[in-house]
Amino acid sequence: MTRYLSGLLSCALGLCGGGWLIAMAMLLGGAPTDGSLVSLGTGAGIALVSAVGIGCWAVAWRARMRLDGVLVVRNLPLSRGQARRNRRALRKDTRRARRAAKPEEKGQCRVPAPRAPSAGAAAGGSEQSAALLGELRAILEPLLATGPLDLLPTGSRDAPTGSRTARPGSRDAALDGEEAW
Repeated sequence: MTRYLSGLLSCALGLCGGGWLIAMAMLLGGAPTDGSLVSLGTGAGIALVSAVGIGCWAVAWRARMRLDGVLVVRNLPLSRGQARRNRRALRKDTRRARRAAKPEEKGQCRVPAPRAPSAGAAAGGSEQSAALLGELRAILEPLLATGPLDLLPTGSRDAPTGSRTARPGSRDAALDGEEAW
């Protein structure tokens, strides 16, 4: 956050400095001399660069806040054409995934119906927990077959627990201490 504020502040100071040069060239008036024209051009250039810098820093800060979840991205309604393209792409990806799947794995995505516990299993706590673990294993088996790296977010493939670790020299390592909210 300090990076964006310092960038905005320095650009604002540059804008004030450029405005000061323009104002002094105009207020001193008289016949335009080489010095007043240079001062006017320099002030206009500094003001222009500073205004562009303010815009860039503001856009970068908003993007970072969206990435951090501070600002919510508005979901605009899709046009019919875009919705059609999205459906086609989804169907194409689904067909490609079906072709890539092995024949024995195609039927694994079905969730088995829950089994009613027997009278003997209801009486014993360990037997009931064993039955529950068996059902959970049957339900989660398709997820376990995909592998642990396929289910993790893209930024956390190094850490199997799902926590993000910053590698030295990476962007996250540079931002680790400064922009932790």
